[in-house]
Amino acid sequence: MTVTILFSSSNAWISRAIRWFSRKLGRDKGRASHASVSLDLGVLHIVAEATFPGGARVLTRPRWDREHTKLAEYRVVMADPVVPLDVSLDLLGEDYDLPGLLGYVPVLIARWFGRKIRNPFASARKQVCSEFAYRLITRLHGDVPEWRGCDCETVLPDDLWERIEAGGPTFVKQ
Repeated sequence: MTVTILFSSSNAWISRAIRWFSRKLGRDKGRASHASVSLDLGVLHIVAEATFPGGARVLTRPRWDREHTKLAEYRVVMADPVVPLDVSLDLLGEDYDLPGLLGYVPVLIARWFGRKIRNPFASARKQVCSEFAYRLITRLHGDVPEWRGCDCETVLPDDLWERIEAGGPTFVKQ
């Protein structure tokens, strides 16, 4: 099994809003508005993601490629999954965490002022895309040194991407 993390974006209003709110000082907008996890099982290549509407779902990789604008892809370097795939994928079927997404607004405003706060509306079960990707990869891989210190309920696609780009043993650019 080959596992990769995908970062993407689009011109949809929600994508533009996520990139605008996730921008860093000195940058007019964020890069990625979406994170997904690709699982190449040999006979089947699927992508698991959390989307609005729809929640946590699986689709084929060719369909994902048609529906998304890929910005980057990184292979996860791992031996055998720490948690079996069927157990890891029990995240599927949960609703999208729309209140949690709205909770990113105060989180990001606090970040702009150099403060760190918890997401006031995050759900324990429902997830946004970056939280879903974080949870699925850490279930499969175990400890991800690049992501230590991340709060999965406030992490953005760009946060995951920047930590991967900073280097470490877990990811290889595709």
